[in-house]
Amino acid sequence: MYHNIFANEFASRFYTQPLLGLVELLAILIGMKFVWNDNFGKLFICYLATDLIFNFADWYMMANKSFTRKEVTTFTQHTNTIIALIELNVYYIFFRKVIIQKRVLTLLYNIALFFSVSWIAISILNLQFISKNNYYGSYIFYTIEIAFLLPPSVIYLLQILKVNSEQSLFQRPSFWISIGIFFFSTISIPCYLLLSYLLKNGKAFIPVIEAILYYTPLIINVMFITKAFLCKRPLTI
Repeated sequence: MYHNIFANEFASRFYTQPLLGLVELLAILIGMKFVWNDNFGKLFICYLATDLIFNFADWYMMANKSFTRKEVTTFTQHTNTIIALIELNVYYIFFRKVIIQKRVLTLLYNIALFFSVSWIAISILNLQFISKNNYYGSYIFYTIEIAFLLPPSVIYLLQILKVNSEQSLFQRPSFWISIGIFFFSTISIPCYLLLSYLLKNGKAFIPVIEAILYYTPLIINVMFITKAFLCKRPLTI
């Protein structure tokens, strides 16, 4: 039974989940070869590795008969929350290094930090808030978390477009990282809002929406990070 659920999970999302795992693995290997000596390179590699490990653990539990569907769902929601918080902090650490307008970024980061701490407190005090019966709360959390990543990516892209530099944009790792998170955020924010609506009005469409509007943009974002690694330069350039 659970083996069938495992297979159906991938098939219903057009195998974008294992494709994401493969792309993350390649990014990690390329990053370890070209940017491991860069502190920001280590930061992004560890972020990708954590997400990959969580995905493998999720898939293992999904395929293992000893775990119930409820246990798998609860584990997935908690690990998704953890990786979302890691993602938020990794990108903000990066943007705090490359963005000139520190005041605006600091304000955004403080708001994001307050939001993250508040969510952790809610999770600890009332685990049912993000339980199997409350996907809605989780989707709202992911929407807000990703929304915090959009402003700094826009600020930095505008910044590098205004600065005259002999370096081509395509040779700058920071450009690829920023354009990747901008692309992912722009598509994923409406995706999660749509998923929140579909919980009550069409659950059958959720796997397709996740494949097209979440996993595919995330795969492309990881490919942009990989491209940044392939520039073979410090990621903050």
